[in-house]
Amino acid sequence: MDRRPKIYTIKEAAAEYGFTESALRRWIRQGDIPVFRAGTRYYLTDVIVEDFLATGAKTETPLDGLEPICLRKH
Repeated sequence: MDRRPKIYTIKEAAAEYGFTESALRRWIRQGDIPVFRAGTRYYLTDVIVEDFLATGAKTETPLDGLEPICLRKH
């Protein structure tokens, strides 16, 4: 049975994995780490962060049926 991914806010993920929030936001803005948006809040999963840490690449399909977005300034 597949386990459900743990969902974090940016602040929670930074604290859990020992990053600064600004570093995590920078990686998100650069497109290195995809996030999900719900209203005005952004979320990411443990799968996304752990794949990034292991490979330096973003996850192709972090959650079935949901498409991640990248926060890029235009």
